[in-house]
Amino acid sequence: QQINSGSSLVLSDAAGSVFKTQIQDYFGAELQKEYPKDTKMMLMERQKLSQRLYESRIASLQRCVSFFVMFHHMAKKVQGFWPKVSFGLLHYDMDRTQSIMRIATTASPVSGMDVREKILQLSLDRKRHKIFDNCRRMARQWREKTREGVLKRFREKREYTCFVSFGLLH
Repeated sequence: QQINSGSSLVLSDAAGSVFKTQIQDYFGAELQKEYPKDTKMMLMERQKLSQRLYESRIASLQRCVSFFVMFHHMAKKVQGFWPKVSFGLLHYDMDRTQSIMRIATTASPVSGMDVREKILQLSLDRKRHKIFDNCRRMARQWREKTREGVLKRFREKREYTCFVSFGLLH
């Protein structure tokens, strides 16, 4: 049931709930009448929440539905176009191809700051691994040189003792 009283519309349902809406020439007209001394900027600040709610709930849904209708109409025209121009040889089945199409339009669930921090952390990890690899390589080289030196001295000492024991060296 609707009751029109001046610039507002009163709606009621079967359960007895009453909803009052305002009919305005533009969004914020009643607000401007209520606060006549406010500047336009102050009025815009006052209706920021309602504008955000409208944009996030109603306007985005209207755009989404209009795109669905527009693309459906376009696909319907393409479906009828190909059989006409190809004498029935080519066809485009809108029902089959529409369900296959996937378009990723969802925003990234990760913020830019998280990505920046992750990149910095990966950079530090890479530098740390490079330092560890250099230390490991240097330790391996030192061990090999030391082992070679010890083996060389051991061989020389063994040969010396061998020569001494056989009486070849005094």
